[in-house]
Order: sequence, then structure tokens, then C-alpha cells
Amino acid sequence: MTKKYKSPNDQLSAAKSIDATADYLKLLSLSEFGFVRIAVAENLNSTREILDQLTPNDVASHDDYNLAVALINNPKVSDSAKQRLNSLIGPNEHPDVEGIVFNKIGLIIKGVDAGKEIKVVYDPIAKCYFVNTANPDDPDFPWFDDWVENREQLIAYFEEGGVEVDWNYNKQNSTNGPETGV
Repeated sequence: MTKKYKSPNDQLSAAKSIDATADYLKLLSLSEFGFVRIAVAENLNSTREILDQLTPNDVASHDDYNLAVALINNPKVSDSAKQRLNSLIGPNEHPDVEGIVFNKIGLIIKGVDAGKEIKVVYDPIAKCYFVNTANPDDPDFPWFDDWVENREQLIAYFEEGGVEVDWNYNKQNSTNGPETGV
């Protein structure tokens, strides 16, 4: 890494920046830190070349899984890369849950935690869900996660809390999601 990115947090901030150039993102895609490479994959300024370079050959860890998901969700990834990634993680790793979008940041518009960002992630290794929330107005506020054991508990989490989510929320203005974990 260059002197500009001394710490992992500096690298992460640069990788998440909406002002990041393709040259910086290419450099950051070589980071030793998985969460930095994931942020590069989520950044819409990353080129197809950078995204292809990031595409894992295998999914052997949570970082590999999260990187694959980030790549699948980036509109610049080629169709052939998406097909290969889907074959690695499976397009339907988690049971279908109507009204809940996985691996995407939304904004809670009603119910418990209204006004906070939310990201629901399925953990294919532990076969459970994480419901992550954060305050988008406070970038220093860490993401908080709830562990949910199964599909029924996930549905209950949303129903009992009266949670309604805007899944079309512009995540480029958000804190970009949890940095670590699943």
C-alpha cells in the first residue's frame, strides 16, 4: 500500500469513498485485508477489470463468501463472472423470505429502529441469519447485529418489530455495511 493508506481503516475509508478513482481502487483491491477488498467490490467506481481480478476461485471463508456476494451485486460484473460466482455460493443459499432483501443495505422506514440502515445476511457456514443495523447519520456508530437462528425467527423479527424497509435506499450515501463478520 502507498503511504496514503497507512492503516486498515484508512484503506477501508478509501475503498468506500464515492470519490475513489479506478487507479486507487485497483491498488486497494490488492489489500491483505478481506474487508477492504469487499469494499472495493461494492464500490460502483470499480472497473470490470478490477472486479474480475477480485473474483475468488473458491469460497473457503466468510471473506470469500462476502466478496462473492458483493461482486454479484455490483452491476459492472460480467454475466460470466456472476454465473461462476453463483455456482460457488449458490444463487439461493438462503430460503426465500418475501419482502426481505439479502446482502443489500436498506433504510428502516417504519417500526423498531426506524431511520437506521439495515442489512440482512445469511451465513452459509453456520446456516443462520444476521440482521445488522446502524445509524446512517453517525458514521462512527458501529454496526450492531442480531443473530437469528432460522427463517421463522427472521420473519418474526420483522413482523413483531413492525419493521418496514426501503430496499431502494441509496447505499452510496450510507456507511456501506458492516466491515467485519459475515
